[in-house]
Amino acid sequence: TLLSRVLVDFGQIGVCDRDAVETAFDILGDAGMQNYYEQLQTTDLVKIISLPNNIEMFVAHSGFGDGHYPVYLLGATDHVPAGIEIDFE
Repeated sequence: TLLSRVLVDFGQIGVCDRDAVETAFDILGDAGMQNYYEQLQTTDLVKIISLPNNIEMFVAHSGFGDGHYPVYLLGATDHVPAGIEIDFE
């Protein structure tokens, strides 16, 4: 089901276990956080970022142009919302 279309100039989305990533951030320190920020500076549309404790974050971005991207509600067979999907077209 289409929820809406969002306007994005440049959007980056990280998919991860938030608690695990926040724990990894506590371990990184200044130099580690600098490395994390450098990993985010990518032109790859999809990238895996590695963090301490074997934690990985899946990062995707919309590219570098303005656009309207459709956002869909994903449902299970019992019509309970199961997630969202953003189509970067």
